[in-house]
Amino acid sequence: MKRIYSYAAIAAAILAMSACSGTQKSADAAEVAEVTDFTLVQETYAGVLPAADADGIQYTVVLDYDSDGGGEYDMTQIYIMADSTASFKTSGNFTAARDENTGKKYIKLAGDTPIDDVYFVVATDSTIVMADATLATPDTPGMNYTLTAVE
Repeated sequence: MKRIYSYAAIAAAILAMSACSGTQKSADAAEVAEVTDFTLVQETYAGVLPAADADGIQYTVVLDYDSDGGGEYDMTQIYIMADSTASFKTSGNFTAARDENTGKKYIKLAGDTPIDDVYFVVATDSTIVMADATLATPDTPGMNYTLTAVE
């Protein structure tokens, strides 16, 4: 966790220096800000999401960032049923980016095939919301598809 704060402090210092110099264009500053949005070492998100055939699915998603705005992920899904549970683990590569059309920040967990890809929209600094491939998030009343950062 200390590494995250160190990287955040370094990023803030870089932004402050470029803002004070007056020689950088605002587009360059925006690029630096965009890159530093996703240059964290590790993030973990967890929560229980709705399921059609179970009482819920406990998700835990661990994102290990590298320097290019992506990295590797580990995802655990535990299906919560009345009399038992079933657990599934997946891992692979992920990308973190901003959609050009909507401006939404998102995380794409790459599956074995494109249909297996999992998408999350970054809602706040500490929450992500499961989305479809078009980055649309569910709006079903009473159903929560949000995972929260775990420290």
